[in-house]
Amino acid sequence: MGTTPLPRLVVWPLSAGDHPGTQTRYDNRASAGYDLDVADPQPSGVGSVQVHE
Repeated sequence: MGTTPLPRLVVWPLSAGDHPGTQTRYDNRASAGYDLDVADPQPSGVGSVQVHE
């Protein structure tokens, strides 16, 4: 039923502003652009996301 969520997760410091530029800390599709029409996000599976500082 429905469609599989396709998350794109990009983490960068707030000091970099509203776009990570070269300061990306994590990107689950590092080779993709930031335009969501061409970013090719990965299908999500079962699980959870935990972010630790």
